[in-house]
Amino acid sequence: MKLAIDFQGAQASNSERGIGRYCLSIVSELCNHHSTELEIHLLINGVFVSEGIKLRKIFKTKLPANNIHTFFPSTKFNQEIMDEDEKSRSEIIREAVIERIKPDFVLITSLFEGLIDNAVIGEKHFHTNYLTAVILYDLIPMLHPETYLKSKIADAWYQKRIKQLLNFDCVLTISEYTRKTAIENLNLSESKLVNISGAVEHSFFYQNDVEFDETSSLLKKRFGIKKNFIFTVSGIDPRKNLAFLIKSFAMSVNCLDCDYQLVITCNIQMESAERFKKIIEECGLSYQQVIFTGFVENNDLMALYNACNLFVFPSWQEGFGLPVLEAMACGAPVLIAKVASLPEIGGDSVLYFDPFNEASLTSKIITYLNNQNLLTKYSKLGRNRAKLFTWSNVVLKTINALKTKLKQPKLLDNKVTKLRSKPSLLYISPFPPERTGIAEYSASLSKEFTKYYDVTILKSRKNQQNLIKNIKQLDPDRLLSNPKRFERVLYHFGNSHFHAEMFDFVKVYPGVSILHDFFLGGVIGIRPDQYALIRENYGYKAINEATGKNEHIFFRDHPINLSVFQNSFGVIVHSEYSLSLIKKWYGNEVLKKCNVVPLFRLRANKLPKHKARAKLRLEKDKFIVASFGHTGPNKLNEHLLDAWLDSSLSKKSDLFFVGKVGGSQYDVNLLSRANKLKNRFNVGFTDWISEDEYSQWLSAVDIAVQLRTDTRGETSAAALDCLSYSLPTIVNRHGDLASFPKKTVLMIQDNFTQLELREAIEKLYFNNEIRQQLSLESNVYVESNHNIEECCEAYYQNIERFYALSSANLEGIFRKLKEIKKIPSKQNDKLNLAKSISASLINDPKLKKYFVDISELVIKDARSGIQRVVRNVLRCLLVDPPPGYIVEPVYATDEGLGYRKANRFMEQFLNIPQIGNDELIDASRGDVFLGLDLQPKVVVLQKNYFDMLFLKGVSVQFVVYDLIPINYPEFFPQGAKVIFEAWLETICNYDKLISISDSTKYDVEQWIKKNHPKNIDFLQNHTMRLSSELSLEDKTYGDPKNAWYIKHILERYEVFLMVGTVEPRKEHTQVLDAFEMMWSEGKNFILIIVGKKGWCVEDLSKRIKTHSKNNKNLFWIEDCSDEFLMELYKSASGLIAASWAEGYGLPLMEGHLVGLPVFCRDIKVFREIADKFATFFSSTDSKFFVKEFLEWEKTLKGSVISKAESVESICWKKATKELANLTLKNA
Repeated sequence: MKLAIDFQGAQASNSERGIGRYCLSIVSELCNHHSTELEIHLLINGVFVSEGIKLRKIFKTKLPANNIHTFFPSTKFNQEIMDEDEKSRSEIIREAVIERIKPDFVLITSLFEGLIDNAVIGEKHFHTNYLTAVILYDLIPMLHPETYLKSKIADAWYQKRIKQLLNFDCVLTISEYTRKTAIENLNLSESKLVNISGAVEHSFFYQNDVEFDETSSLLKKRFGIKKNFIFTVSGIDPRKNLAFLIKSFAMSVNCLDCDYQLVITCNIQMESAERFKKIIEECGLSYQQVIFTGFVENNDLMALYNACNLFVFPSWQEGFGLPVLEAMACGAPVLIAKVASLPEIGGDSVLYFDPFNEASLTSKIITYLNNQNLLTKYSKLGRNRAKLFTWSNVVLKTINALKTKLKQPKLLDNKVTKLRSKPSLLYISPFPPERTGIAEYSASLSKEFTKYYDVTILKSRKNQQNLIKNIKQLDPDRLLSNPKRFERVLYHFGNSHFHAEMFDFVKVYPGVSILHDFFLGGVIGIRPDQYALIRENYGYKAINEATGKNEHIFFRDHPINLSVFQNSFGVIVHSEYSLSLIKKWYGNEVLKKCNVVPLFRLRANKLPKHKARAKLRLEKDKFIVASFGHTGPNKLNEHLLDAWLDSSLSKKSDLFFVGKVGGSQYDVNLLSRANKLKNRFNVGFTDWISEDEYSQWLSAVDIAVQLRTDTRGETSAAALDCLSYSLPTIVNRHGDLASFPKKTVLMIQDNFTQLELREAIEKLYFNNEIRQQLSLESNVYVESNHNIEECCEAYYQNIERFYALSSANLEGIFRKLKEIKKIPSKQNDKLNLAKSISASLINDPKLKKYFVDISELVIKDARSGIQRVVRNVLRCLLVDPPPGYIVEPVYATDEGLGYRKANRFMEQFLNIPQIGNDELIDASRGDVFLGLDLQPKVVVLQKNYFDMLFLKGVSVQFVVYDLIPINYPEFFPQGAKVIFEAWLETICNYDKLISISDSTKYDVEQWIKKNHPKNIDFLQNHTMRLSSELSLEDKTYGDPKNAWYIKHILERYEVFLMVGTVEPRKEHTQVLDAFEMMWSEGKNFILIIVGKKGWCVEDLSKRIKTHSKNNKNLFWIEDCSDEFLMELYKSASGLIAASWAEGYGLPLMEGHLVGLPVFCRDIKVFREIADKFATFFSSTDSKFFVKEFLEWEKTLKGSVISKAESVESICWKKATKELANLTLKNA
């Protein structure tokens, strides 16, 4: 049973009440039963952003990612309340998402939502077969309309919901009381109503005295609880009877053995708070005696239940009474009203009072609290009884109720009844005189279609004459400009130039497509947007293949037909083999919108053989072997020629190739060979022939040989024609040819030998009995399976079925909105509606995308360390994408919401042809978004967009390079900390953070524990390894202006390097101070600073450039190529890293790997990466630095510098592969 659960009960206005907790609990338990027998799908409303994100986090480990669906109502993101028209449109969108799930049952977790929020719960708008169930909590507003339905708006809304309630197939009540109330007041059938009861979370039974004592003491301090206390969980509804409890408590205060406080947990607004303050004052109580906690989380709630002396529930009307059960589970003695559903929970394990008699409650409070033995007794009784109420039992009752309903018989007929009036159908295909088999095919089929449709043919741009008599025609330009909409559109796709423009039509004017060839590389290769289509189908790696030396192999081996499937309501192919190709390339899911209709063949217009030969001027008695169709390497014509020449027939029979001869080198060679043989053998070629001549040839020859290799997924019309004309036919077991029944053809192996083919030809030549048998069986087979009447009926059935299923896509939704007159009048509103639909629905087939954010790199490549990582990882991802994903580099700016494809940047980055504009991306469930680049400001501005991505089921992840602006704000410009904290606040809300070092990972964890402790349980935090490789593709070349002099001093002096952007935290100032001291003492050391000028170093920059030692003992290379940096590493005496904080420390690894000694500050991240090879200093004073430096410098004298092997170094390819694996793990 496939069960779709509408989860809005845990999102809308009741989400923080008992209803919301009930929804979470029952759905969590249902997910524990998710199996092959029960398939759970969740439906989330994207308008409730924070609640939706919370639910996705909770359930992403409980269900497969593809089983959590989000629909986005037709409204602006985070808008307050929708109007009625917007709600109507949103109902259709929601229904379309459910339609895509194709459930057996839809369970509504809470029906009475949407009055004061944007919950969307509508009628069934489509002709669907699923059943519906609803959880009914209570009918309290119906029982007490004077209290709850005072306004006409509320009353109308409630009555609408009641009307909907009557239409559900199954109503699940949370108590027997609610069930009986529904029977009595709604006249519902008893068989439709099932009491599933309620339960309490297992965690409420957990008791750890030490833990609860600690929590309780903190809570008491937070809320000002200083004494023993009575506790209640309530609301401000009149039925909750809260004022009654306060008054009863006031009456009991003076009769209790010790002082008590009354603690009330409920959501209370300012207006209500003032009213209750007045009641407290009127009762003579102080504000210290009555405490309102507001809303509390579950852990705090349990602590209050456990710490209280008595739990009182004064409500006089409930559907169930979950707080009572929770209190009992925690061992609190319970006092409740003996009304409605409450006795079902309490049984004999609680004490009761009259909720309309204050004296009754007062006396029970006094009796309870002044008798410790009574409190202890009912604490144990209540706890034991609460154990009887389990979510497992609730779920079993739910599943049994739904299964029982499913077993009841339903009248289903999937066959489409012929419509009374013929729908208008636009028929898009080549037509004669175009020289293609599909043109002839459509000429016949379009006439047959007039039995079912009012057919209009789309004209060819080249041939504007009347195509088919008595059928209307339309000019192509009018199709794109005319707003008129046909009710049906049918496309015929093949792999030739005749179909090139259809890709444009189907994108803006979708319909049903007949795919005659599965592989469409031939037609795609002549389109101007071929590289954009290739990238969409296979990613950037494929563009290099498609533009390289083996370009023809790429177009041969790749179908490039994704847009046909995505833009079509359904796809019809001609064989099971083609279906297997669809499954191979796109998976099982897309098969739902695909079906097989056999390729029809017209009844053979067969002539007597002698007449046909006379017309063709063929010898009357000569044995003739023929192959029909275009020549070409995939038809194996040369193999046939070789086998025929090798056979005993070659000198006493003729061989003809009947069909157009191509212009490829293969065809030229074939003709050349035949010409050389013409004096000894009779080998002929007809080239293109008319339909009549084609029929004559089929009537004239004795046997046919139809061979294939490298099939494009096509069905051989020529082979079927041979069978239709009762020609004994030889085929090889390849592609669709393999599906012919054994009795209809003589079948040889796919990869046959010349001997096998020769023997097959000779077998038919010498065995007339086999020829006769094949002739008879083949004709019967074609007549039975490929006649035009039955095939056309099958086309009709499939077209109508696909259009019925199209209700769950953009076109179908607009059709339904037009039907109910809810299409927006304003263009902007139409655009918002289209965006909502697009966000809610997923293209089928869905190719998973791996979006890589390179926002900073697109704007400017500053050649920083971070951007070096970005460039190298990006390049490796493009060359070797994660399995099953297409890598899509993207960027965003601070102008407008959303990320765009980085097409223009990638054209330059990879030096590839144009691939389209930088259009907005359309991410969906199953995709990955990796924030690889660092652009804090942009990420913060895009928070709403990331929320939407996460709600859609995109795995949102970010690489964290460091938290230095947060931990060391003094090293950065003013405001950097604020921006960086806002960035971290944003990115910690989603799936994963991937730090570039364990030290950074630790910093991230500590920050989250301090600032967002709730995120710890849901946020995955990993570490990636970086490469120190200077890859050839990324390496820069060239020397600085004074390179010759620097090389000169490298050979003669001790040279020490500092590598990295010049900024305050790098502590160039301390090192320069130290070197000045050493220079003054006669040391002739050379200090070379390599790195661009950063922020807040104006004084340092001026000091270096005006220094007396500048360009003598002190050098600053601001624009150093990778090539020259490697020379410095290899020739210098040592590397100094004085930074106070780093995310990693790439120069340390780079220098070490070429044998350069490293002298670095003793900070955590340097210890992590360089502990095995570096010398560490800890001095903050320049004098002490000099002392530690000189001690280290002494160890360098006389040492042999060699390539170090003390730490593992990985290449960028391996580092990227590890990163990709991290991002896909539990994505």
